[in-house]
Amino acid sequence: MENTTLLAVMWTFLAFVLFLMRPSSLRSDPNAKPANSNQDDGAPPSPPTAN
Repeated sequence: MENTTLLAVMWTFLAFVLFLMRPSSLRSDPNAKPANSNQDDGAPPSPPTAN
C-alpha cells in the first residue's frame, strides 16, 4: 500500500471506532421528534430597533 492510502485507511478506521464508542448523550433517539428551535411558527425574527 502506498503511504497516503495507508494513512487514509487508518484515519477512516479511527473515525469509525470513535463513532461506535460515542457516549449515549450524543446518540439520537430514533423515536423522538426532531427538536424545533424556532418557536415562532416560522415567523422571521423582528428587526433590531435603533434607540
